[in-house]
Amino acid sequence: MSIRTVRLDPKSEELMTEIQEASGLSVTATLKRALVVLHERYAAERSARPWDIYKKIELGSGGDSRAHARSAKRSLPSLLEKKHRR
Repeated sequence: MSIRTVRLDPKSEELMTEIQEASGLSVTATLKRALVVLHERYAAERSARPWDIYKKIELGSGGDSRAHARSAKRSLPSLLEKKHRR
């Protein structure tokens, strides 16, 4: 077990006192509980990254595009012509 020195600004010291009075915990127990809560919160945030959500989305087979993305600007005039001929 290691020993750490922590400096708290007045606002943090006030919060620490309020939490201690409300919970009846020591400074050490309060800090340990705060670390656990923060760890759980960050673990939950990490698990829902945009890429993970994107991978789960069913995008279908695709193939609905009328031109490749690389040639989209060149293909636009002819696609518009075809559309307006209809």
